[in-house]
Amino acid sequence: MIARYLSTSGQVADIVEGQLIGSFDLPVDAIVSDSREMEVGNNLFIPIKGENFNGHDYIPELIKNNKVTAVLSSQDDFDDLPANHEVALIKCENTLKSLAMLASNYRDSLDTKIIGVTGTNGKTTVKELLYSAMSAKFLCHKNQKNYNNEIGVPFALLDLDLSHEWSVIEMGMNHAGEIERLSQTVKPTIAVITSIGEGHIEFLNSVQNVALAKSEIFKGMKKESVAFVNIDCPYFDLICDEARKCGVLVKSYGLSENAEYFPKSYLVSDNGIVVEMFDSSINVPLYGIHNVYNIVAAISVCKFIGLSTDDIKKGFLEFENISGRNEIIHGKCIIINDTYNSNPLSAKSALKSLSIVFPEKRKIAVLADMLELGEQADSLHYDVGRFVNECKIDLLFVLGPLSLQCAKGAIKSGMNQSNVFIFETIENIDELISKLKSILLENDAVLVKGSRSMKMEDVVNGIVS
Repeated sequence: MIARYLSTSGQVADIVEGQLIGSFDLPVDAIVSDSREMEVGNNLFIPIKGENFNGHDYIPELIKNNKVTAVLSSQDDFDDLPANHEVALIKCENTLKSLAMLASNYRDSLDTKIIGVTGTNGKTTVKELLYSAMSAKFLCHKNQKNYNNEIGVPFALLDLDLSHEWSVIEMGMNHAGEIERLSQTVKPTIAVITSIGEGHIEFLNSVQNVALAKSEIFKGMKKESVAFVNIDCPYFDLICDEARKCGVLVKSYGLSENAEYFPKSYLVSDNGIVVEMFDSSINVPLYGIHNVYNIVAAISVCKFIGLSTDDIKKGFLEFENISGRNEIIHGKCIIINDTYNSNPLSAKSALKSLSIVFPEKRKIAVLADMLELGEQADSLHYDVGRFVNECKIDLLFVLGPLSLQCAKGAIKSGMNQSNVFIFETIENIDELISKLKSILLENDAVLVKGSRSMKMEDVVNGIVS
């Protein structure tokens, strides 16, 4: 990743509290973390260590090719390089932490207000909805795609400029402590917690711990700041307690009068969602009952910061759903392309929507393994299978070893075994596509969903072709 950043080697060393070897006043015009994106120039290279790579390995080559004027390093291998090249080496404890320090320092120099968005599901959709609506009135910024981790979020902040009045920053995580670090870097003006579920439970062990991890967003916020929290989240009261500890005020949203912000009515169809709020009907080109929550969240925040209903409607006209997230494809049959990712909460929401929106059609669910569920993977897949039958889905296709439990859950709860088709590994995906195509009928409604690595977009492309 790359971001424009005007500074000097000495200023960078001061901000990251690093040891400077070499000249103090070498110019820096950009920060780069991926050596492949780097051109010759006054670049600061921040090498990142991952499980299967180490950016430090590219430092000598970058210096030799005059692509950097400054380099961060948490290793001792490069101390002699500044003596032989016009480059500054800045030694630090942790390069990822130093990237966050640079981004945080830059964020402090701006007056931009920031909405931080986190949650098990709905983060990206709420971010995109907010950005679309707010852009009708404000010069607004967002992190691109779903660059929401400890690399993507700092670069999103570095992408801000003086003209931005608001920014919407999505924050993701899979381990405890990550949201706290992101929040202390971003320092949100307003927070949104969209949902709490079993995502990343392999690393967090329980849904309660997921709620605690998402609540870390409050730790970077000033006292008397405001957070919008889905009242139907598990452990909503616990989240409110965590907010109080940080002096953050909670405003609830949901689909019923129990919440401070709720719709008077809503309608979900394959052509979009209509929400009645603030004495106005608001149309959004989204699909699924879970997206009603996301729309209500976005509308609630927008009204809170001063947008009119007309502003929101105008902004939503520019909204475009992200490919692979509840994307409706109309043809001889209807395909719900929800292949971007999957976890138990989003799978159940997708199944419920399939059942509600298409009551008169033959409903087919094509589900693949959900990952990062740890020791609870079998039971959670089994539970999704039971929900398949509860939603009266007509045919079930499953792909992957974990999804065998999904098939068992559906059959044990009463689904006819002849209506369940099992494909045990990802290598069987072509067989699944062939079987599915052979039994598809005109006007069927087909949901395709699975974790990202299961390549379920191949199923969608196979049907469409």
